[in-house]
Amino acid sequence: MQAMEFMAEGLSTTVIGMGVVFIVLIFLSIIIGLLDKAIDATFAKKKAEPVIKAPTAPTPVVEATATGTSVNAEQGISPSVVAAITAAVCMMTGKTAGEFKFASIRRTQEGQPVWALMGTNDIIATRQRYTERGNR
Repeated sequence: MQAMEFMAEGLSTTVIGMGVVFIVLIFLSIIIGLLDKAIDATFAKKKAEPVIKAPTAPTPVVEATATGTSVNAEQGISPSVVAAITAAVCMMTGKTAGEFKFASIRRTQEGQPVWALMGTNDIIATRQRYTERGNR
């Protein structure tokens, strides 16, 4: 009978120990989630800028690309393509065309696979989000 008592006591100790560990882990998970929301709210208050509305006329894009057109005309890229690229960059970043200065626009290497480009874009986007939160 003594072996059965030891077995029951060991089993109850194991169950209680595992229960305590899981409860503490759930508690820590909740605390980390709340801290994450608090930190995001703090950065959102600091970064509360007025929403930049999209320009109604494409003239800012054309004006911004007028300087880049002379550089890209030598490479055979038309001004309309430069304007389209500038508009896409402005839309994705939320900045105006006046904040950018394009030195050159070139095609990617022909042999480079698409997944490599996606990986590079993902790294750039992650770094941009990291610096926007105030980290360096």
